[in-house]
Amino acid sequence: MEFCQNFQKSDLSDEELVNTIKSGSVDLLHILINRYLGLIYNKANSFVSIAEREDIIQEGIIALYSAVNVYDSNISAFYTFANLCIERSMLSYCRKLSCKKQIPNYSLVSLDEGNNNTTTSTPESLIIEKEECLTFTNKIKKTLSSFELKVLSEFLLGNSYEKISQNLNVNVKSVNNAMVRLRNKIRAI
Repeated sequence: MEFCQNFQKSDLSDEELVNTIKSGSVDLLHILINRYLGLIYNKANSFVSIAEREDIIQEGIIALYSAVNVYDSNISAFYTFANLCIERSMLSYCRKLSCKKQIPNYSLVSLDEGNNNTTTSTPESLIIEKEECLTFTNKIKKTLSSFELKVLSEFLLGNSYEKISQNLNVNVKSVNNAMVRLRNKIRAI
């Protein structure tokens, strides 16, 4: 019986699937993703020289999911809209990659090796690290506004944007804007 239901659901048009997914049947998303994997793979092949294929494919799948969430059937066919979203997302991702400075290999630290640095740290290096951390923290405090500091401290406690907005009695958009500003300021430090 379940096979027949899935078979009938896979016969739905893209637009019908999107509407069904939007109305709460997220379990049908795999049908839509399977339909668009060929398109995503083909588009990813044109960006392989810039980024890792798996990363580009992941961007494409995320873009497809976003397209499902914002699709309006009054504007265009879903295939056209999804195609455009996927391509732009992949292009945007590759642009971001090409804008980043190349990090020298000698400055990279493997996450697989664990935290081996603490066993070889000297007392002097620990004091220097602590001083650098305090200096960085002071720079952050001087750079950020009081509202941005409150948002940052709430965020560091693990609160979601919604919870932060409730705790600070502001709307979620204000929290989001503050996070964007403070991230930019911290990057500049």
